[in-house]
Amino acid sequence: MLQDFHFIRPLWFIALVPAILLCIWLLLRQRDRQQWTRYIAPNLLPYLLDQVQIQQRRWPLLGLLALWSIAVIALAGPAWQKIPQPVERNDQALVICWDLSPSMLAEDIKPSRLMRSRLKLIDLLKERKDGQVALIAYSGEPTR
Repeated sequence: MLQDFHFIRPLWFIALVPAILLCIWLLLRQRDRQQWTRYIAPNLLPYLLDQVQIQQRRWPLLGLLALWSIAVIALAGPAWQKIPQPVERNDQALVICWDLSPSMLAEDIKPSRLMRSRLKLIDLLKERKDGQVALIAYSGEPTR
């Protein structure tokens, strides 16, 4: 069951790298601020530094990192079953010009030219699965 678990968009995990680097940098910078203990006498330290404030600053940073990680995992798209992804999409357009003039009613081809062209058009549209199709119907006689 666990072997079926995968991520649809695993490249989103790259977004974790800047967040982790920023968090490490901020934690190191905060630690450098705590280095005052080397230079200040221990009996003066409680009066000069607020230790509670220094310890509380770490939690929002780790909370933000946790929320960022949850968002990245959600964007990566965890899934238990594989969904077929289309590899190639047909964006080619097809324009069909269809003659509806009275000459198409001739019956030299059975049942008529118009009916044969209609059947051919239906077959063409059934065969074409994707892409855009335009149909231009025209007649040989202008309308008044």
